[in-house]
Amino acid sequence: MLPQASELPETGPDSAKMWMEAGAKEARPVAFDDRAAARAIIERATLIWVPGGDQNKFMKAIAGTGLDDLIRERHRRGVAVGGTSAGAAILSEAMMTGEADLKSLTTGTTELAKGLGLWPQVIVDQHFLKRQRGNRLISAVLDHPTLVGVGIDEQTAVIVHGSTFEVVGASAVVVLDPRQATSEPAIQGKPVAATDLRLSVLREGMTYRFK
Repeated sequence: MLPQASELPETGPDSAKMWMEAGAKEARPVAFDDRAAARAIIERATLIWVPGGDQNKFMKAIAGTGLDDLIRERHRRGVAVGGTSAGAAILSEAMMTGEADLKSLTTGTTELAKGLGLWPQVIVDQHFLKRQRGNRLISAVLDHPTLVGVGIDEQTAVIVHGSTFEVVGASAVVVLDPRQATSEPAIQGKPVAATDLRLSVLREGMTYRFK
């Protein structure tokens, strides 16, 4: 467990307890201040999990440690990496920061930063339906039309295998694919505009394949 996104000291132990109760043989919180110990745990992990909090806080904490590169290497070797809330947001290359205009569809108002890049072709947004974050994801994908927006609601997850993901959980996942859309020229501070933006709404058991 990498709990650095959270301000709460109990996040790591609570997350480890959750996984132990779910059947894991071992689950340990990882502290970044002892890098050698952190590397040893990550190098033998079969799942790397990031609980919720603030994705910006996590990326600042891991910067300069080399542990982000180690996570990418382990992921390339087939180790599963996942997380909830902030832990989902960091999986993108272009990561939601949380800074956005939720009341309009305006060019340049959804701020993105560099994430871990483990799922580079998408922008992940979290708590999507519960917190009514559609505007910010539409704005983000039209500002970055080579990336697909994946809005994951609460109590819901996607399991990614290569170019396909499957939805599990109680709610829905919204996919906004701008790659074949025709966008109007962007004007800073003005509404974004496009035609043929592809929208998919998926529930448990459904899959989405990137072409």
